[in-house]
Amino acid sequence: MKNVIVEETTAKIRGNRCGHDKHFPVLSPICYTPPEKLPQILKDAIDKVNTYYKSPEILDDIRYGRYSPRQVHHRQMPPITHRKVRSEKREAICRILKLFLANTDLTSCRFGLPLYKKHAFLVFDLHWVADKTGLSYYRVCRAIRDLKHAKLISTTERSEVEKTLDTLQFRSRTAIRVIQKKLFLALGISKRRYENERKQAYARQQKKIDNAGGKKIKGYLEMKGHTGRRKQEPRYYKNYQKKGNNNIREQILKRRLQLSLDPLLEHLSYEERQRIITDRLMSELIN
Repeated sequence: MKNVIVEETTAKIRGNRCGHDKHFPVLSPICYTPPEKLPQILKDAIDKVNTYYKSPEILDDIRYGRYSPRQVHHRQMPPITHRKVRSEKREAICRILKLFLANTDLTSCRFGLPLYKKHAFLVFDLHWVADKTGLSYYRVCRAIRDLKHAKLISTTERSEVEKTLDTLQFRSRTAIRVIQKKLFLALGISKRRYENERKQAYARQQKKIDNAGGKKIKGYLEMKGHTGRRKQEPRYYKNYQKKGNNNIREQILKRRLQLSLDPLLEHLSYEERQRIITDRLMSELIN
């Protein structure tokens, strides 16, 4: 009888059996230690993140839960519920925000690290975030989705075009995530201090660029995590997206449709038409 009572009490403490204890939460990334040399504004923001767990009103936009997109569409429910966010999600958000702030380039507020000698910017994917925070991949995705809905983090997707024998293939690359000014203001940092710290960070960056040869950062390096996949090293990918061109896939599909309406290609077979259209598209992309 005593054994049964012990099992019931531990089940209540453990919650949904994920190892979470709401009375003794783990609010820092488990497999990551932040660097000692960080701008003071990032250190203050990291320290302030802990208060969100017990006082979620400081980030009012993610104070309450959200219905799933399927429930909103089929059941005609409002996107935001009146139920507060569970302690498991608050713990995950604290870990992720600390990891993001510790790896933020203050000049552009991008999540990643600039490599001045390689003239590239190192970005981290969500598998790497899951490895360092000790959370599951899907819990990380759900937490970042809420941060995006609250407009505390913005995401810019990237893709790469590769030509095969007859078709074009689109390969997705690690997205660029930017921490918005709204997050710093919610964590108690004034607008004036935020702007001054970014100006000082920009001056420090120019000195590092001059010491590295004066070349600006071009392209991206990707650091992929090991959650659910084999071990991989950082690989260099050329950034095909130009400034203001985030919908490259849609533009190529529209251009492909325009080329397919050429009357000079009507007498050709389907395979020959596709080959000619692909060659024209690749020549336009290269030029």
